[in-house]
Amino acid sequence: MTRPLAFWDTSAVAGLILMAHGSAAHRRYFRETRVVVWWGTRVEAFGAVHRFFAAAPGREHRRAAAMARLQALAGGWSEVVPSEAVRQLAVQAIERHGLKAADAVQLAAALIWCGERPQSRLFLAADRKLAAAAAAAGFQTPAV
Repeated sequence: MTRPLAFWDTSAVAGLILMAHGSAAHRRYFRETRVVVWWGTRVEAFGAVHRFFAAAPGREHRRAAAMARLQALAGGWSEVVPSEAVRQLAVQAIERHGLKAADAVQLAAALIWCGERPQSRLFLAADRKLAAAAAAAGFQTPAV
């Protein structure tokens, strides 16, 4: 049986990478779904790893392990690429939900991925405001 697809916001990806392989929910969803992300997620996740370890000097071995986890994850996920449709939906998400631009692009990418039919589709985000906007758009947004 093929695992269902789920859209993972960078906050969920970063949680999986940084929090000792994530919460139990992160690990379960990672095992049970195939990961779809926005094209810029790898850069955003790299930035999250960089900021996390910049605040905790002397942990270079853990930083290297986190970067290796990011590379491994990125090797297996699918990406929604930039397009005019993503841009237009992101602008709408800012207007409707008051999201920051990066979060609006994440939601827009998820909407493009599902053909703007989010019902019964998973959207995983650790960011509460983004998760609430995704839920309002019709996605299933379990806690991670």
